[in-house]
Amino acid sequence: MVSRTVSAAAREAGAALSGTSLAVKAVSAALVTAYAAGCASPEAVVRALSVTPGHFWPPHFWIWTAFTHCFLEVLNSTIAV
Repeated sequence: MVSRTVSAAAREAGAALSGTSLAVKAVSAALVTAYAAGCASPEAVVRALSVTPGHFWPPHFWIWTAFTHCFLEVLNSTIAV
C-alpha cells in the first residue's frame, strides 16, 4: 500500500513539474532541500544561515549569511507571549 502511494505521489510530482520552466523547477528543488535540511538538523541550519559576527569577517568569512539571514525565522520558546 505504501509503495503504491509513494509511486503515485512521484508520478504526480513529475507530471506537475514537467510543464514548468527551469526557474520553477530550481525554486521547487531549493524549497524541498531546505525543508528536508530543516527537519533533519534544525540547529545546524540556524547556525549556517544566521549572522554571527565572529563568522562574518575573515578568517571564517561566511558572506552568504548577509543574504540568507532575512529568510531565517527563529522562534524562542523561552519568551512568554
